[in-house]
Amino acid sequence: MSRCTIESNRSDGVYCYGGNLTLVNCLLEKNGGDGLRVVNGPVTAIHNTFAGNRRDGIDAFRQNKKTIVYNNIFCANREAGVSGRRGLMAHDYNIVFANTRNFAGVIAGKNSLLVDPGFLYAKKSDYHLSKTSVAIDAASSSSAYSTSLDIEGLSRPLGVANDIGCYESHYQRRVKIESWVEVR
Repeated sequence: MSRCTIESNRSDGVYCYGGNLTLVNCLLEKNGGDGLRVVNGPVTAIHNTFAGNRRDGIDAFRQNKKTIVYNNIFCANREAGVSGRRGLMAHDYNIVFANTRNFAGVIAGKNSLLVDPGFLYAKKSDYHLSKTSVAIDAASSSSAYSTSLDIEGLSRPLGVANDIGCYESHYQRRVKIESWVEVR
């Protein structure tokens, strides 16, 4: 599944039992259960935004195959942002913030951030990145966890690296120049 919005379902946004699923550049919001529930994957989730789901952003349960979770934003989910109960999960370069519990059954990846992602206007379901967002240019540089387009078809990256989440920002990080040398 790629470049889709999955919202306001009575239960889980996506429920994957025993299948092989790749979820890329999707917005999973305000679902009645988990944004993504995985039982016996394998599943790959890259460059998605999980927000305001009634349960977990992602729940990988009884995984005998690896779930790969990179470059995602998990924000304001009512239970865990990332839950990996009794299973295999590789996850990093995610932003996890303001969930009832940010992690359940797993610990934060060493390059993941536990800070406000800096959405434009999350209260109105606008999950585009503001110009001060920490998600800008913060995604993993590995091509295995990258994609060339965002949810709206905007090219990635627009800056020096891909942005985390389903939206690529129109803004670029400003680089402060400490000194320069004039060459003639």
